Parts: sequence; structure tokens; C-alpha cells
Amino acid sequence: MSAELTCRVESDGGIVAIRPEGLFDLAGATYVRAALLKALAEAPVGIVVDLAAVAVPDDILLMLFSTMASKAIVAEPSTALVLHSPTPSVAASLAALGIDRRVSGICVSHDDAVRRARQRTPGDYIVWHLPGLGESVVRARTLTAATCEQWQVPDAVSDRLQLIVTELVTNVVRHARTPMDLVLRRSERYVHVNVLDGDDEHLARLRGPETPVSPGGRGLMLVEAFATAWGSHVTGRGKSTWATVRYRSLSG
Repeated sequence: MSAELTCRVESDGGIVAIRPEGLFDLAGATYVRAALLKALAEAPVGIVVDLAAVAVPDDILLMLFSTMASKAIVAEPSTALVLHSPTPSVAASLAALGIDRRVSGICVSHDDAVRRARQRTPGDYIVWHLPGLGESVVRARTLTAATCEQWQVPDAVSDRLQLIVTELVTNVVRHARTPMDLVLRRSERYVHVNVLDGDDEHLARLRGPETPVSPGGRGLMLVEAFATAWGSHVTGRGKSTWATVRYRSLSG
């Protein structure tokens, strides 16, 4: 086992799998924390962490998973955090520290962890696979409108979501030119949009048009204006650009 920790991240069907390997020391725990925070930004149904190949020199560092479980539970939308395949010594430490009661589950295999994550996460989740072509912009907007109607999202919020989806998918078509996944996820008060593509070199950044009369460059300014929050980051297979919009008040 390598002393320096490495971390492989994969996304599939709303589940983000994180596979650290090496020494889970302070530096390693910091690396895993960064991977978990990136994964949470995608608002997946669940995050499953493979602990089979980590060496833990100090049990207290495992409290990272307790902290991240709290973040995952209160996130909008809520995300399940499931650990799996710990060695006997790591499993004993997780139990001794009470971490087994904070995470959504500790399972014996990846497949069991995925099943547990899907069972523990409330809300609705839909994903569409789209080509990196101009026709996908209209298709994405139509799918978003239909889904908002199905979820009984207010018309004004649906209009915002359609605009946001249009801009994010247009950016993929113009710059990434790769196939993409469009994800819509609804929780009690928010709808979360995520567009995943295969390009990790062109992160979405708020720049604005080059000049006041330039025809382009305003798309992300509109996303900034209409989203409750948004962001873009590199994933293991490209990048994720996401936005969250509140559709129901705290008292609604």
C-alpha cells in the first residue's frame, strides 16, 4: 500500500463513489475531505466511500466522516453518506467513535453501500444523457419544463430553472463539445440542476461579455442572478456545473 494517499472518484446514476488508497493521516484526511466537499456540491443521491485500502495511524482522523455526514444530512437536497469495506480495525474504530451512528450506513461491499444510499435519501432524482449538440439545448429545456410541471414547481421558478438549464447546456455545446448528463433533483424546498460533461479544462466562470455590445458572455450572469447558489468544479471524468433554486419557502 502506498504511503501517500490517492483518491479515485467516479459518478454513476446519482451515486458518487470515492475510493481512497494509502495513508489516512492528516494530509490524507484533508485530501478526502476535499473530495467529499466536491461530491456534495453535485447534490448526488448518495456518496459511498471505500475504506478497504486505507491505513489509519490515528483513529481520531476518522471523525472526518462524522462531520461530513452532518453536512450531507442538512444539505439541500439531502445526501446519504455510506462507508463500506472497512478493515476490522477501522470498523472497530468507527464503532468506538460512534461514527457508525452518524453516517447513513457502514456496509460490507460497494453494491450494498449503493443500495443503502438509495434507500436513505428522500426526494426525486432524474437524469438524462444528452449529446454535445445544439439540439440538446431545446431538448434540455423541454425536459426541465415537463419535470417542473410534474413536480408542481411554480411557473416563475420553472421559468428560472429552464433559463439556467439552457445556459448550462449551451456552455457544454459551445465549449466542452462532449456528451453530457443533465440531472434534476428535488428536495423539500429546492430544485438542484447539475450538468456533467467530459471536459475538465473549461470550468464555468463568471466573466461577462468582452464589451457592452458583445453578443455572448452573459449566460452565467443570468445563472448568477436567478440561482440560489451555483458552482463548477472538476470531477474524476470531466466537470460538474450546478445550480440550486428554492421553490418553496421555509413555511410553505
